Amino acid sequence: MRYSRVSLGLLALLWPASVQGQAEGPFGVTMGSPISKYPSCKTHENAGFYTCDTLPKAHASFEMYSIQAHPKVGVCFVKGIGKDINRDARGVMTRAEVKKLAEQIEQTYGPHTAIRDSLSSRSALKDPADWLMAVEQDERTFSYDWTKGDYPNGIATIHVFARATSGQTGYAVVEFYFKNEKQCDNELDKEAF
Repeated sequence: MRYSRVSLGLLALLWPASVQGQAEGPFGVTMGSPISKYPSCKTHENAGFYTCDTLPKAHASFEMYSIQAHPKVGVCFVKGIGKDINRDARGVMTRAEVKKLAEQIEQTYGPHTAIRDSLSSRSALKDPADWLMAVEQDERTFSYDWTKGDYPNGIATIHVFARATSGQTGYAVVEFYFKNEKQCDNELDKEAF
């Protein structure tokens, strides 16, 4: 009987953390998991970042994903990059997509802590027809944020926001920062010198 308890104890210590109760996070990505777990991810020009064509739980609204990871820390950040929304200068469809994603995120992570919808006071792009142009030029912000909570799946903060490639084409982005993200940044910073 004693032998089997010791064996079970050793097995529990050696069993991977993701199997012991670390739930899959957004897009099926688990905090701390090795990047090798996601075979579609390829090294990006920025150290520690990877671009991914797909992830275990791909979402129809996204055409590409980005992951930040370090060999000592594992995955610490995941981002979904939305599909283009064309002919949307006023940003109506882009805002609707961001809002739809925020509502879906709320089902798992609870209510957002802030909504930002602001135009820089110095911007000349005040006309409603210039909404996406202001987003493209970083003069307008439209986002939902989750920053003050104990979120499931090792998540520290979440941001879903509008981006634009032109004054006519927008898209939604969602970023999930895991609780180990600062540790990941520190490891990558050490290697920069």
